[in-house]
Amino acid sequence: MLTSESTQNVWFITGTSSAFGRRLVAIILGRGDLFIVTARNLAKIQESGFFSVSSASRLENLRLLQLDIDSGSEAMVKEARERRTGTIVVIGSRTSWMPENPDLRMSKSATLSVELASFNIRVIIVEPEPNPDYYELRASAQAFYDSINGTQKGDRVKRMETVVDMVRGEGRAAEKEWPLYLPLGVAAENTIRDVCQRMLGILDEWKDVMQNVDVDQ
Repeated sequence: MLTSESTQNVWFITGTSSAFGRRLVAIILGRGDLFIVTARNLAKIQESGFFSVSSASRLENLRLLQLDIDSGSEAMVKEARERRTGTIVVIGSRTSWMPENPDLRMSKSATLSVELASFNIRVIIVEPEPNPDYYELRASAQAFYDSINGTQKGDRVKRMETVVDMVRGEGRAAEKEWPLYLPLGVAAENTIRDVCQRMLGILDEWKDVMQNVDVDQ
């Protein structure tokens, strides 16, 4: 997302035909911001009701982009560097904290936040609770998601409202420090606390070993 001296932001959103992306677009419109959206096919965006293509002239103003998150992100980062301002919101998952589900994308995003800090570019990693809309993309974890299906307490609209609050510094995020990570939901909080507590246990148990590997003086 690129920012300027005005309060109107321009968002570049990858994946807007369903789930978080669909709700994020509606929230951004409500806040008076502008956006550029992408999806895997134009038909799904039309079905979602984001655009009216009842006339040929309107259809000509729509562009179907091939979804390539890596190259798209690189282009936006380059633009933000030149402007020396911007915000990158990475929608991840609490499962990235689970040892059985390593998510290298989250590690790269954390590294990116350090790299871009000198350009006045903020990075935040949003980690919501599991979302059933993505089950088909997680075949290897199907059994786990089936076991929790229907028990999620998270509200996708509220979660995306929180993301927009964070970026704009409004609502519940007003006057709060910018975090690198933004876990959303009790399940996300519990997962991360569990991992952190286990890691603290390892640090305590292996303290004498870890602190005895420096070069002898």
